[in-house]
Amino acid sequence: MGMAKVTNEECRKKFRDALPSHLKSKIVVHRALSLGDRCLVDFHNKEDEDIFDCYEYCDYAGAENFDYCVDVCESELRSAITQSVMFDPETLSIKSATLTGTCLWFVSPKGDEMLSAIREWFGDIGCMIDTGWIHPHELAHLGYEVEEEYPAVCYYHPVASQPGKCRIPDVLSLLDKLGEKLREEFPEEW
Repeated sequence: MGMAKVTNEECRKKFRDALPSHLKSKIVVHRALSLGDRCLVDFHNKEDEDIFDCYEYCDYAGAENFDYCVDVCESELRSAITQSVMFDPETLSIKSATLTGTCLWFVSPKGDEMLSAIREWFGDIGCMIDTGWIHPHELAHLGYEVEEEYPAVCYYHPVASQPGKCRIPDVLSLLDKLGEKLREEFPEEW
């Protein structure tokens, strides 16, 4: 399926045009590559830039070299919030992706129920989903583990369950509203 070979610029344009209107000003594209009949785009959401406070964490963790800890943490955080999506430029269907999103499910006693709901919501738009996360000590490279209650960044890895499904605008809209949906579905948790 898919269309003929596309250029890097066509990939960038397809991705930008696919963004939901409320996200267009928040998304910064780092690179767009043509992979023949697929596109690979790396980007970040400006709102993720403040997802984690490296100064506060390095202080909390008792870093011996505070300035080094903050510098490394901020550099690693920039990498950690960079998202990547490979998609069909014709249908905008996601072939693979690493996208950031809420960690609410991770910190809740009802985390398993929340993950089931998240999988169902992604299933409704034609995606299979896997999740992951990175802990704060992995950003700061302290050389030792610190007791941490929650992750620094959570990831979602959607992939189309059928051709033409799991489209970029649907997935990014869902991720943008995921925290709100969880709060509505599980009001007793907040």
